[in-house]
Parts: sequence; structure tokens; C-alpha cells
Amino acid sequence: MRKTLVAVALVGAALCLPTSPAQAQASRTWVSGVGDDVNPCSRTAPCKTWAGAIGGFIASLGVAAGFAALDLGKMIPLLLLAALLSGVSQLGDLFESAVKRRFGVKDSSHIIPGHGGLLDRLDGFVFAAVVAALIGYLRHGADGVGRGLMVW
Repeated sequence: MRKTLVAVALVGAALCLPTSPAQAQASRTWVSGVGDDVNPCSRTAPCKTWAGAIGGFIASLGVAAGFAALDLGKMIPLLLLAALLSGVSQLGDLFESAVKRRFGVKDSSHIIPGHGGLLDRLDGFVFAAVVAALIGYLRHGADGVGRGLMVW
């Protein structure tokens, strides 16, 4: 019974870890960057600020530390993984903004009003999930992606 619970916890953590830094990045970036229109971090996305990027990065490290505190992995590898996934998430967000700017589109959809669309919520997540899956695959092969991502 205990092994089953541990396995379920590891699978849950493996599913949550790639998304948690990306979602923490997106949410905290917005909160940190609100009102800081002085320091845009990119010409392709002038509403994205350095304060938001740093706030999102710190939030993703906090999520990783939380996973380590819950004994769902070792602290240093999880912090490094969160730092990488946070950066990749930020790049995904900037990429999506560049694509929208290239095609002259303000919002990618109207599903989430006032938010820039559904793609704005998923852009960083998709990039981070792909990189997380690649890391897991490179460490433990196709049948051990979750284990490769979470067990260090």
C-alpha cells in the first residue's frame, strides 16, 4: 500500500512539476509587473517587464522548494530544473507575443476575457512541458519520462 501511495505521489509530482514553475511564472510575472511599465524586457512584448520576469522566476523557485520540502525530490536538482523551466516558460511567452505582433493580433482568442486569450495562458506551459519531457526522456528513456524528471 505504501509503495502504491509513493508511486501515485511521484506520478502526480512528475505531472505537476513541469506545469507548476510555468504557471507560477505566468501568475507571478503578471502580479510583479503590474504598474511597472518603465522597464519592458522586450520590444516584441512591451507589457512584459523585468520586474515581472524576476518575480516569476522567484515564484518558480519557490514552487520547486515546496516540492523539495514535501520530500518529492532533492532540493538542488529541483531548483535547477525549476530555473530552467522558468526561463523556457518565459521564452515561450515572448515567442507567442512575437507571433501575435507579427500577425497584428492583440489577443489569441476571447475565451478568457481581458487576458490575451487561451494561448497566453498556455504558451509558457507548452514550451516548459516539452523541455521537461525531453529531460525525462534523455535521463530514463520513453518508458520513464516522469521518473527521469523527478528521481535524481
